[in-house]
Amino acid sequence: MVALAAGQSEDGRDRGRGVDKEIERLGESVCAGMGRLFEGVNDVPASLLHGDLWGGNCGFVGAGEPVLFDPA
Repeated sequence: MVALAAGQSEDGRDRGRGVDKEIERLGESVCAGMGRLFEGVNDVPASLLHGDLWGGNCGFVGAGEPVLFDPA
């Protein structure tokens, strides 16, 4: 039988916070390696990032110029 920490279930979930320890460990591993993805990247121009781009919030106007609609 394995001894469990207070508040932890047998599947590794922390019942108090609802955190899956394996997912938490994997997330920390991904974050720890993110920096090397940007090594050597220096002069990147700024850009606009639209977090929920889909067919319903983009289109074209006038002479075919692209536009984004964000009603929020």
